[in-house]
Amino acid sequence: MTTDRRLFDGRVHYDYGTIAVHDELELRRSVEAEETFEWTDPHCKQGFIRQSPGQASFCVLPRFDDLDGWGNARLIIDESAYRADPTHERAIQVPLAVSSGRVVVSCDVNYEDDIKVQMPPGPYRLTVVQWLDADAGPTIALRFEALQAPMTSSRIVLADAELRPPEPLLELGEGGMQS
Repeated sequence: MTTDRRLFDGRVHYDYGTIAVHDELELRRSVEAEETFEWTDPHCKQGFIRQSPGQASFCVLPRFDDLDGWGNARLIIDESAYRADPTHERAIQVPLAVSSGRVVVSCDVNYEDDIKVQMPPGPYRLTVVQWLDADAGPTIALRFEALQAPMTSSRIVLADAELRPPEPLLELGEGGMQS
């Protein structure tokens, strides 16, 4: 069972309408191999893409953008299980393997303002939750729930009107990595 622990709570600027989550070693490997997230239309419709067991990227709700794909949001990173809330607009769960003990959250394509947090190695259920908070405005929460065994598939817990996911969801290695 995961004990709730806040790892980050602050404002971030994002570009290209996405936020990416990486195990630090997986990010280094991808950068060295010049691999990028290769978004396809089905990935956009499901709101996420998984590049490797330790990397995933998520679409930010378009209405959060200040300018076509660019925006600012409150970002919360917790070690906790997802708890439904009526204010939540979108919630997506994916498996995430953390092998390095560090997770890197990239909000811009140049990795200039990455957020790095310590995370015990192991399998996680990463839930990315988005909503418009009455006080903080656009809010994105990354909830990392430690698991005994890895999840076998991703899941859309809460879909907003923008999501039109394929059935079944595209998983790891399904048209998402390009070098």
